[in-house]
Amino acid sequence: MNENVYAAPSANLVEENEIRNALASRWARLGASLLDTVIVFALHVLFIYLTGIITDQLEGMSNGAQPDLTYTILVSLVGFAIYFLVNGYLLHKNGQTVGKKALGIKIVKLDGRKASFMELLAKRYSLYFLPGSIPVVGPIFSLVNVLFIFGGQRRCIHDYVAGTKVVDCNVELEDGQQEPAVSHPSLVPVSDVEYEVTDDVNENIRRFKEAQKMKYEQGG
Repeated sequence: MNENVYAAPSANLVEENEIRNALASRWARLGASLLDTVIVFALHVLFIYLTGIITDQLEGMSNGAQPDLTYTILVSLVGFAIYFLVNGYLLHKNGQTVGKKALGIKIVKLDGRKASFMELLAKRYSLYFLPGSIPVVGPIFSLVNVLFIFGGQRRCIHDYVAGTKVVDCNVELEDGQQEPAVSHPSLVPVSDVEYEVTDDVNENIRRFKEAQKMKYEQGG
């Protein structure tokens, strides 16, 4: 008998990074972002009102003056701070904000591991918030950043820079299963679609669409 009776009991442990979740839907990311925005905006307005830092600027703006750059940066930094006061603990613990937790999605690194809080702060959210404060260029960058979500990988610019993605906490991928390489069956290249051709044009169209859909479901 070769069994070591003094050995510690063994168990089949699953590493956290072995659990692979499917990408979060664009609607879930949008919903989470809107919820976070409403919460932070309400607290932001309340803070500015209670501290009175907006009074002088409102008087100037009522006379047609534009808010100066210092004020714009100050307001942005206040919003940045409020965002992390509200969401810092959840981001540190699970890679989630209040909105993401409510929608069942979270931020992870590309290999599925949890991103550290400092990685999220320095790489992801600094690019998400700060460029938007730059006059003229900032709003354009912010719009382009958001539009990147419509790419096949469903990642914004700040995701690419930080090496992160947003996944659905409730949908795990099976072993060997891959995320779709394209975001819609119609985007599968025609050259990648294989089907048996007949003499009936309508039948060929039907077969092509079915093959295209099947190719998409297999990951493009």
